[in-house]
Amino acid sequence: MNLNQLRYIDYSFYERQLDLNQSEIFWEDLFSDFNFKHKINLPYDDKTFNSISSGSFYLFNIDKSLTRQIFRYKQKKNLNFFRLFLSTFYCYLFKLTKDTNICITGITPNRYHDQLKNIIGPFENLIIYKLEIDPNKSFFHLITQVDQLCSNIKENSFYPYQKLIAYARKFSSIQYPFSQVSIRLFIDDDQWILDIENNLILNKINLINHQLFMRNNKLTPIELTLNIICNIDKQTIQFYFDYSNKLFKQETIEIFAQRYQKILKHLFDVSSTFDLDEEPIYKLSIILPHEETLIHNINPNKEEL
Repeated sequence: MNLNQLRYIDYSFYERQLDLNQSEIFWEDLFSDFNFKHKINLPYDDKTFNSISSGSFYLFNIDKSLTRQIFRYKQKKNLNFFRLFLSTFYCYLFKLTKDTNICITGITPNRYHDQLKNIIGPFENLIIYKLEIDPNKSFFHLITQVDQLCSNIKENSFYPYQKLIAYARKFSSIQYPFSQVSIRLFIDDDQWILDIENNLILNKINLINHQLFMRNNKLTPIELTLNIICNIDKQTIQFYFDYSNKLFKQETIEIFAQRYQKILKHLFDVSSTFDLDEEPIYKLSIILPHEETLIHNINPNKEEL
């Protein structure tokens, strides 16, 4: 054995010596106006269940035209996909629940120094993206907020998730804080380049087909997770919701998916007249076509929700 070789236990010891004071200040400041006893008002089918449960999933897609428009907007604004879809998810949750102070759990690499990734390997940390949404501001304003939030969090992403949990439990008796909603992005490239200088390329194993591997017997610690799978080369986007099947029926999740597709169309579809730079996000709609017809028949002058 090479005694000079850096092992994981060596890095683990080093990581425990990191000064977390400044990062702790950042996280406590981020949550200074947050009510840890409050949960956003998701439309549960069973509100009484409050523990980790078995989970399932619901896969859905958007059409090619809408996918192209999302890629174009990303390139036009020089955004990364995670921050773009995190922004759309904030809009969606605001329209779904009417809450404006929202926490979304995410996953991020948390190696303190990038060069250590090649020595130790990648490691993921759970991160809480907490944002106060102003419904009177534009979608582009929201993206700017999210971009700044993500940049600040990236600098403090090594802060242990268990410390965030401990901090939350000082103010609330909720057993599983930050367990309502999460988001995860997968970049589904056709191959991974391991070493550019030596032209070493490894063909990537395709992502698991979620239609073939049901999750009914798996535990899910998060009540509702939006997963996005992007293939940059092929310019394709797929979505699926992971969800607690003790809290939500599949029919409810199907409606969730339809509403999320509706907000994507309102934001990016070529037929949409919504101005992303100027119009307030409260004007975005998640009302489905049959609901619009019903609302119009009841009150032709009623504005969209």
